Amino acid sequence: MKRPRATGLRLARTLGITGLGLSVTVTVATWLGLLMTLAPAQKSLDLALAQLERLESQLATVQRTLAPLEQLGRPQTVAAVRTLADLTQTAQRTPLAGALLGQEMLGNAVALTRAWEEALSQGPGLTGLTEARQTVRHWQEQVRSARRTLDWMAVALGLLVTLLCAWFAAGQWMLYRHAREQLGRTKG
Repeated sequence: MKRPRATGLRLARTLGITGLGLSVTVTVATWLGLLMTLAPAQKSLDLALAQLERLESQLATVQRTLAPLEQLGRPQTVAAVRTLADLTQTAQRTPLAGALLGQEMLGNAVALTRAWEEALSQGPGLTGLTEARQTVRHWQEQVRSARRTLDWMAVALGLLVTLLCAWFAAGQWMLYRHAREQLGRTKG
């Protein structure tokens, strides 16, 4: 009767050691798997963040470059250009000015001053650039938030698996110790 019991205890002892090894293997494999899975996602998010930072910097440069042109959009400048456009139209209708300067030249002057007036009325678009920079900053924060969330989720999953494996390993250790003690008693 002692023989089958000893075989069962040896099997329990072997299963305990195997379970310990399995729990360590699963823990290490989980952390390695998380790192290998997380690395490409982190790299993509870091690349996206770098591109957004570069875009925001370029928008800031354009905004600084166009800032002096905003002065041209003042009402006084637009009124002066409008007056100039009216004068060129009047000159175009005057036969003497048309004869001296030529109708083609006066027509080009009218078109140019009207285009200039329209461009100055619309302004250099600094409001649009400001909105674009705010949008880019918003996306930068979204990417940073996604990166933090991804990191925390991976750590939480790794810790959960580690905790479960530690719990399993503790049970396997107890099985091993109990089987070893019982084998020691049966031999003794």
